[in-house]
Amino acid sequence: MQPKAPKAGKRILLERITPLWRRLSFNRKVSYRNLFRFKSRMLMTIIGIAGGAG
Repeated sequence: MQPKAPKAGKRILLERITPLWRRLSFNRKVSYRNLFRFKSRMLMTIIGIAGGAG
């Protein structure tokens, strides 16, 4: 039950900002890609951070 893989070569917005993208570590790049590609993960992350901060 895994989500469908994105189309080959599809890039997120942060990848288009090359200087910023190059400075990120591999683990951060993976995390950001997952957050922006899978909207449900982004929503759950935001809710989790808001719950922990409040």
